[in-house]
Formats: sequence, C-alpha cells, structure tokens
Amino acid sequence: MSRIVVKNLPKKIKEERLREYFSSKGTVTDLQLKYTKEGVFRRFAFVGFKDEAQAAAAKEYFNNSYLDTSKLQVEICAALGGAEKPRSWSKYSADSSAYLRLHPEQKKPKPVKEKPPKENFADAFLKDLEGNEEFEEFLQVHGTHNKAVWTNDTRAPSDGDVKKAKPGKAAEKVKKEEEKEEENDEEEGDSDECADKTETMQKKVKQEVPHQSPQQKPKPKLPVQEFSFTLKVKGLPYNCKKKQIKDFFKPAKVASLRLPPKVRGIAYLGFKKEQDMKQALNKHHSFMAGHRLDVTKYTKQMAPEKKWRQFEDLGNPQESLADTGRIFVRNLSYAITEDELEALFKKYGPLEEVHLSIDRVTRKPKGFAFVSFLFPEHAIRAFTELDGQMLQGRLLHLLPAKAKKSDEKDGEGPEPKSFKDKKEAELKKASGRGHNWNTLFLGANALADVMAERYATSKQELLGTETGESVAVRMALGETQVVAETRDFLETNGVVLDAFSRPATERSKTVILVKNLPAKTPPNDLRAVFGKFGMLTRVVLPPWGVTALIEFQDPTEARAAFRRLAYSKFKHVPLYLEWAPTGVFAAGKKEPVKTEEKPKVDVKEEPAEETAEQKGPDAEEEEEEEEVPPEPDTTLFVKNLNFSTTEQAVREHFEQCGTVHE
Repeated sequence: MSRIVVKNLPKKIKEERLREYFSSKGTVTDLQLKYTKEGVFRRFAFVGFKDEAQAAAAKEYFNNSYLDTSKLQVEICAALGGAEKPRSWSKYSADSSAYLRLHPEQKKPKPVKEKPPKENFADAFLKDLEGNEEFEEFLQVHGTHNKAVWTNDTRAPSDGDVKKAKPGKAAEKVKKEEEKEEENDEEEGDSDECADKTETMQKKVKQEVPHQSPQQKPKPKLPVQEFSFTLKVKGLPYNCKKKQIKDFFKPAKVASLRLPPKVRGIAYLGFKKEQDMKQALNKHHSFMAGHRLDVTKYTKQMAPEKKWRQFEDLGNPQESLADTGRIFVRNLSYAITEDELEALFKKYGPLEEVHLSIDRVTRKPKGFAFVSFLFPEHAIRAFTELDGQMLQGRLLHLLPAKAKKSDEKDGEGPEPKSFKDKKEAELKKASGRGHNWNTLFLGANALADVMAERYATSKQELLGTETGESVAVRMALGETQVVAETRDFLETNGVVLDAFSRPATERSKTVILVKNLPAKTPPNDLRAVFGKFGMLTRVVLPPWGVTALIEFQDPTEARAAFRRLAYSKFKHVPLYLEWAPTGVFAAGKKEPVKTEEKPKVDVKEEPAEETAEQKGPDAEEEEEEEEVPPEPDTTLFVKNLNFSTTEQAVREHFEQCGTVHE
C-alpha cells in the first residue's frame, strides 16, 4: 500500500509543515488531517506517496520518531473494506462501541426470536372431547335454557346446539341483554334533559355564527402578474427606495419592481415592452449613489435538485456500465500520467480511450479521468475491483459515466446530401484508424510549385509539352529530389525515418504527421492552427513546407487537435493527418530550429552574392539570424531591476540563453 496513517501528532501541526516533513522520503501525493464536526483536530493524518516503496521507507524511518514532543506512530493503511482492517476504538468512529454508547439511538435492536403461541388448556381439552356422546349428553342436561319449552328433550342434539352450549357463551349473551335494557331506561329518563341542552346549544351557535347571505362568496386571490421582460439589478444601495430606483431607470417605464425581503442590494424589474427593457439595460455598469450597478436579463430557473435526486436515474451502476462501458475516475494524483492510468486499467481488457483532463494554466492533471473499454463486461469487472483501491497514495472513486457524445452531428444537423460530402464525412470518421497515406506524401500542385521555384520557371513551362519530354517523368524526378531533401532535413533534426517503415508499430499519442500542405507553408501558420488546442513542444517543417511533424505536450490536447483538424481545410487544401510511430524523435536531440530560410536555387550566381560570400561564413550566419523574425509569445517582462541597470547589461545577461531581438 502506498498510503500511511500517522497517529499522535501535535495538536497545532499545520498541513504545510507535515507535508514538508514527510516529503524527505518521497513524493507526497495526498495529505489529510482529520478533524471532528466541531473542528477539533483528532491528532492523526493520512499521507499518500507515489509508490509503495516510498510509503514503506517513510514508515520505517518515521515510526516511533518524535515530532516536537509527540512520539509518532506510523502504520501502513489497510485496504478499504479489507479483512485486515483493525477494529475502531475512537468515539468518533461510527462502528466503535464508544460511539454507540454516546449515541444509543443508533444501536441496532437485537433480533427477537418469535415463540409459537401457547394453546389454551380449555380449548385443547374441549377439542379432545369432540364427538364424545356422554359429554354431549352432559352439556344437554346442564346447558343454559336457550330452547323453547315445547321442544322435544329426547331429540338428539345437533352440532349447532353443541356449539351454542359451550360454557360461558350463553352467560355472556344474557349479561349483554341486561346491560342494554338498563341503558334504555337511563336514556328514557334523560331524554328531556338532552332535548333542553340541544336547544340551548343551537341558540348559542346561531348567535356566534354571523349570518351569511347565499350571494356572498369568498374573494378569490388575484394571480401575481408576471412580465416576460425582467431584469435583475445587483449592487444597489441598501437604503434605497422603490421610487428612487424607478426614477433612476427613467425614461424606461418600470411596470413592476420587487425587492427581496431577506437580500439587500438586489431588485427585479419587470417591463411590459422590450424597448423599455433595452433602455434599462443601457444602465449597466452605471453608478447610483456611488454604487456600481450590474443590470442583466433574468430568466426564471427551476430550483436545483438535491444531489441524491441527480443519481436517481443512474439506477444500478452495473446496468449503466453494461450499456456504455465508460468509467469516470476521480481523486487521482495530480502527478499521474495517462500511461500510468492506462497500465492500471488495461489489465481488465482492451481500452478504447483514456482521457485525462489537464488544466491549461498549470499544465497538471485536474484529478479525474474517463476510461472507455472496448467491451462493457470488462468495464464492470474493473469497476467492481478498483473502486476504493489505492493508486499513488489516493483512494480511487469510480462512477459510471455517460456515453461519449459523438463529434458528428447525429440527428442534430442536416445530413450530407452529395456524394462528396458523404465521402468527406467517412474519411474524417476513419482518420484515426492507422495511417492512410504515404509518410512523405506530396500533392501534385505543391510539387509543381516547388519545382517551378527551384528552377526559376513558371508552372506553365514546367507542365508544358513543347520540349517533347514526358511531363510524368519530369514530375517523378522532381518528386524524388524533393523527397530526398526532406529526408535529409528530417534526419538532421533528430527524426528517425526508420520508425515509419516498421510494420504494425505502435503509434505515438502526442506526435502528429501533417501532410498535403501547400508549398512554402511557414511554421507560424501551423502553430496558429494547432496551437489553439494546446501547448506545442516542437514543430518540424522541411524547407519546402509540404510535410510537417507537430508534437504536443499533452496527449489529450493532441487527440482534440487530430479529431478536429483531420481532413479540414487549410488554406485551399485538405489536411491529411496521421499519428506518427513511437520513437520518431531520437533521444537526446534538442528542439529543432523552426527555420524559414529559403532553399538553395540552382541558378547562376550574381555579383551581389559574391560580395556576401567575401564577408566570410561567420558574418553570413549572423545576417541569417538577424533576418529570422522572433516567434510569437517570446517576450519577457522583467521587474525588480536595480535602478542603475543599463540596457546593455540586461542584453548581455539574457544573450547567454539565446539571441535577443529588438
């Protein structure tokens, strides 16, 4: 386990100090000081490390050591819900006996065993005597006189007579009849008194209840009139009146004005006409008695549902996972990488996608990710086994995720009608399935532009047939020459071209091969297009600018750029994108120079070029460096300088890192 629990901490320990204290034995990924509901520190904390080795080293080093005057007790955390978890003893733990003593209402009642009801002795005895002739004769002789005098005593008793003759039933019946007769006598005696009482009560009721005519009806409550044009005003002075607010918004006619009773500084204005509402909106960011007002449109919103209602539709997590195969993972370490997350989940089955959300400002993970499995049954198994487990010192929390929304407009927009549109949609959809084009693919038009500029001629003469030579042969020779120069440039800038020829090699997640570019494409144009999706590590563009390699810092941003830009229009041509193979850049190579220098042209040298050569190679390199314009976002703002610092001193100091432009 990569998580430890530290007990017997000092009462006034701070999180920053404790993090610094334990970081000497490894990277601390999580630190939680535990407090009661009243804010009292419970003097223990959980510390998470990058891996199990660091946690074991911290436990070995800090156990039984002293922090201030407290002797620390350090233990490796048990798995959540594991059998090796020690029994809770604190009065703050819900499963401890001390907690149950303080909260007796939460004790679970012991199950009481239900005993079978005892059978009455008399009923059991009578049950045994059923059908006994002597006992029936005894009952007939000693029974109650519930028969007529003229009945035949010698008649054999029937079953009904035997049932009526059960002891105690007749006596109870006689007793009830006597009680009824006594009650009737009492009612006859008291009837006069009751009549008098009812008459007096009726008179009192008539006097107390006011006389209502049948025409009088309760007044119905008038409905509150609601206006469709409503504004919300914030930042009002606390002591302002309704009349002051209406005067402030003139000439707009305020139809209704409401001030919330428990909230000050806010008002709701209702208008009958949209024109009045627009006039009132012009008062946005204006001042009223020194207070700046915020005037915005108000739309009535439903009350937010409770959190537990938001998960009502979720139902059984395994049922939703069986449909989507997608898991939402949270409470991740802020130092985790996409490869580490993929290595954890791919043990349960093939993965379709791992999306780790990255903060664009800090360039660190946000602490949550989405994992999509190819088969839903593998997602169910991963969800069951990994929920609550430790990863880099943190407890994973897994939830079923909704299905990913398709990038295509499924049912939202008009379907492509023409064959060309359908073909483009199919190509864009299949763009991520491996490579579809030659690695050094060159468009015919771009190749013609390159050759025309190289030989200082026009495209019409290059593609013409006046010379009698084959145009196809001419273009093939030109393509071979351009491809050879491109290969040399890529190898010089640390690109391993052999990686493209490996069969069925694994593809990179951050490097994109961009093909079918127009001739002489500048690197800044590619940076402007691809830089919108994330931070670029490097852009490798050969001199003729027809093929490029673009590397992103984060795989998530690279996928977003690939998905949006594949087969999209760049200038006047579609972009052909392909994931580059892994290991396409040689290890240890520096970032390539994004040069825009023109390639050499095989023409006769002019005298001006000879004078440039006479200056020497060093002077020529300096001129080339000065001609290269600075890239965007390369300006630094330096403050806290000494007042005696000169511009030349600052330039010399920063020129140690590279060329400084004006």
